[in-house]
Amino acid sequence: MIETENPAHSILGIRVGDDYLSAREVMEKRGFKEISQDCFTKGNVLVQLSGRTKISRLRIGIQDPAYKDVVF
Repeated sequence: MIETENPAHSILGIRVGDDYLSAREVMEKRGFKEISQDCFTKGNVLVQLSGRTKISRLRIGIQDPAYKDVVF
């Protein structure tokens, strides 16, 4: 999982400080499905956009299918 609160970083052009509704529109246009209030998924990629009306933190994770049922 990679996490940032730095507005100099972006995921799919979305940055900390961006409007949440605009960011959600970008995610949907890129083929991501909203699975909860702030989480989007596409294939094995999970993106979390934290914040209410403005993005305060970005997280991205890639799920490795080789470890799908492994408990550590």
